[in-house]
Amino acid sequence: MILFSDFFRIPVFLYRLVGSSGEPFGEPFKKPYQIVLRTFFFVEIMLYSCDGYLTTSFTIHNLYEKDFITFLLYIAFTFFVFNAFFKETAYLMNSKNMAILRNKLENIYPKQKDTQVAMKTEKYFRKLKKRIKPFALFTNSSIIWILLPLSISLSNFLIKGHIDMQLKYSLSYPWDPHSSKINFILTYLIQAWESVFSGVIIGNVEMLLFGVLTQCWMHLDFISRRIESFRPSCVEDNDIQFIISIVKHHKKTLDVIRNVNQCFAVPILSNVVLSSVCLATFAIQLLVLDFKMILPLISCLGIFVGQLWLLCYFGNEIYESSERISSACYNHPWYIAGPRYRKCILILMIRSQKTGVIRPLTFEPANRELFMSLVVNSYRLYCALSNFLDQ
Repeated sequence: MILFSDFFRIPVFLYRLVGSSGEPFGEPFKKPYQIVLRTFFFVEIMLYSCDGYLTTSFTIHNLYEKDFITFLLYIAFTFFVFNAFFKETAYLMNSKNMAILRNKLENIYPKQKDTQVAMKTEKYFRKLKKRIKPFALFTNSSIIWILLPLSISLSNFLIKGHIDMQLKYSLSYPWDPHSSKINFILTYLIQAWESVFSGVIIGNVEMLLFGVLTQCWMHLDFISRRIESFRPSCVEDNDIQFIISIVKHHKKTLDVIRNVNQCFAVPILSNVVLSSVCLATFAIQLLVLDFKMILPLISCLGIFVGQLWLLCYFGNEIYESSERISSACYNHPWYIAGPRYRKCILILMIRSQKTGVIRPLTFEPANRELFMSLVVNSYRLYCALSNFLDQ
């Protein structure tokens, strides 16, 4: 048996790692720890927003100094920070609507083993895991490359006999990180934890969204397969009861998809807009920076490409599964049924013309065409920035 919560196991685990319960998709903490951990998570959000402010200030400073290479690097990291901040803030502020969405989705989730077999729940769960795990590794790769300055310092100590106290990020602090070993260790630990926190909040909202979309895809596909395999009987009342159950299931699934577009509107829009810009700016940096920045940039590119591709992939599958319902209505043997059943099937075909789509605000529906369009626009921006730097 695959539980409803299994579809959200990875993002909920990562949320709990940084002090959040991941509600409403995760179970709340016990009361003695709930206030402390919520306060800790709120402080982390505030510190992360301060880092965003410092990064923005440093970006503006480099623009005034006409250091455009460094400016492009820091504006990319600024968009990275704000992308994560907007998505997480929107998720937290929309927690009530998220709880409604979760309850609606859980109400139509198959809880019996035979129903799960009929809906192929395990198949869709495997599809989700196959795509979520690499994405989770990319989003949390900052845990690995935050150790890069430490490894460089240790290699210098082994080769040259002295330690260079190197930090990953050049940020302002109330103290001088290099004035003493204690200040350096404290600063390094703060940056390491902020990297872990950044990796969690940049991709967790998306992973929750992908779990929801996978279940919507599963329901729509099950509805079309159920219609296509149905053969009307001589008892018209039984046929009518079947079509009523199909219509109710279809209506509830479309209602969930509408709620997804409402609850995840800001995260989806932030993902589409900021990720497209970051793709171009990070690609520019790969051509001009030294090796120390290559690994962070590659991981950031993987995060943004993964976000866009997975959003468009699941959106495309939902759109196509929703369209197949109309074809299934036409392809099954409706012609041997009575007139009432034929009329109900016709109504269902008309209803299914309104397909379920995941639509970013002011954009076309999320599908493969949108992904290609965003990649092409990112490449155009990359060419424009490249020409500007050459001049």
